[in-house]
Amino acid sequence: MHTDDLSKKREIQFDPMPPGQTPEALDALETLKHVKADEGKRELTVAVSYNLLQHTFQELETRLQDQGFHLDNSLLSKLKRALIEYSEEVQLDNLQSTEQALKARQIFAKVYEQRPQGDHDSTPEEWRTYR
Repeated sequence: MHTDDLSKKREIQFDPMPPGQTPEALDALETLKHVKADEGKRELTVAVSYNLLQHTFQELETRLQDQGFHLDNSLLSKLKRALIEYSEEVQLDNLQSTEQALKARQIFAKVYEQRPQGDHDSTPEEWRTYR
């Protein structure tokens, strides 16, 4: 997996109420290491860049909510959030399980090597011929 695959650029969507959340959220996100926060392309959004090995989208949003920020909870925002969180979770699981999967393949290969190769029939010899 390339390191570029671990660099994420997302937008966090805020609720219109209370007003003025985005500048405060920018300040809050700037205090985090390995997170770059800018004004979003759309109104009421903050663009964040981070590396998946240091932060996740869910973690960033949870930190903001814990500090009293109100995120947009429309159906579309919830769906986007769920898709992002799921894809990041799967990506992290795949990164962690790569070593385990490699070991499992090696074990399977060793077991397979021990098996007799070719057309092996486990039927007893006396059952193979009919007299």
